[in-house]
Amino acid sequence: MTYPYDQIRVLGKANGQLITSLFQSAREAVEEHARIGAKAFEVVLNPLGDGKPGSVPAFDSGRLAALFGEVKGSREASVARVRSAVEEWQTCCKDVLAQVTESQQAFGESMLAWFQPLTEMSTDPSRKTATVEQAAPDQGARAKSPTAS
Repeated sequence: MTYPYDQIRVLGKANGQLITSLFQSAREAVEEHARIGAKAFEVVLNPLGDGKPGSVPAFDSGRLAALFGEVKGSREASVARVRSAVEEWQTCCKDVLAQVTESQQAFGESMLAWFQPLTEMSTDPSRKTATVEQAAPDQGARAKSPTAS
């Protein structure tokens, strides 16, 4: 039997690239939030400093709306970067595991199940119930068996 050194090496490299992409995305998000925070400081605290005690500050609603729009855009960009990194990782993993030889087919099939996108998973409640019911009798049989201790 051959050992899947090449597949393990490529999977390790894909994992490293995923981690690097996620850290890069996090760094960019922090920088963007710091920039937006500086704007928020200007938009919210400048009117407070100009006010007199007992008066209500006049906030610029257009600037506040633009600020919230930037926060939303930043969040969506971060989610898109993370989604792209995960999809690239899944594609790499699927490509590697698709090249598994016949002697490693069982290993490949079990690993492919781990790397399938969550969107492809079944949401059929009857299927989940059937899986739970199939597992339960096996556990009950082991618990009642005299050899299980």
